[in-house]
Amino acid sequence: MPVFPSNPLNASPFHRNLRRHPAYFGVPFILLMVGASYGLQTFTQTRYDLQDQKVHAVKPEDELSMKKKRKFDIREEYFRLSSAQEDEWESKRIARPKGLPEWGDDRRNLAVAFPYTLRPPIGLGVDESGRLTSQCCGDLSRSDSVLNNSSPSEEAVEKLRQYQELIYFRLTGYQG
Repeated sequence: MPVFPSNPLNASPFHRNLRRHPAYFGVPFILLMVGASYGLQTFTQTRYDLQDQKVHAVKPEDELSMKKKRKFDIREEYFRLSSAQEDEWESKRIARPKGLPEWGDDRRNLAVAFPYTLRPPIGLGVDESGRLTSQCCGDLSRSDSVLNNSSPSEEAVEKLRQYQELIYFRLTGYQG
């Protein structure tokens, strides 16, 4: 025998009849739904009638002022509005934020701003034509001159500048 029996001990006669005949519950539910829809139909109809009266209620004075003054053509309106937009604009210059150069990032000043980033690798140099050469250029590195407590020679600084211009030209295509 199961632990909990499926039949209750004291079942009421209403529950017994409901279990045998589901129409006792289903028929009143269906009648309520259908009756409610017919009962609410009059209320919804009056709602739509009132809204319709608001839309169509126009005074005779307003009727006279509603007459079209000119013929409406959608193409004509389109051309009229599009020409008005082209004629009414004006170029205005706003203040540039501080620290922003005139045209984006000024690549000519990057070598001054970041002197340690682009230096020739050890064993490479720049000749007069701007090509890389395989010569020892240890004195071009600013870190070497700082470690030795000596300033780089003018020739080394010029070679470094040429090398940096060459790198910028190859990266950006800008030769300045």
